[in-house]
Amino acid sequence: MSAIEKLTPQDFGREFDIVLFSKWKSAYNNAHIQGMFNFVIIFTTPLPLFYLLGFLGTILWFILSFVCIILIITKYNKVNKLKAQLGINKQEILEAIRRCKQRI
Repeated sequence: MSAIEKLTPQDFGREFDIVLFSKWKSAYNNAHIQGMFNFVIIFTTPLPLFYLLGFLGTILWFILSFVCIILIITKYNKVNKLKAQLGINKQEILEAIRRCKQRI
């Protein structure tokens, strides 16, 4: 379980719209999982593609890498948009995580 999943609005010391807050946490976790999945795809795919398809495999790997990077960027843009709607910044998130760890 990530630190973000354990956060509550009280860890920030103020009240948030609970629906928006849960959307932000969900979007963050989805982006994190998608990022890890894409990282694995990008680094494990080249060898089978190069071996089986040669130069065509190289081209397919570059296309696959590009698509994975675009997916990561769009997921994190959604997270940043929700974060802006909540009115929180990176420093506040780090402080809230510290408070959450002390609480637990």
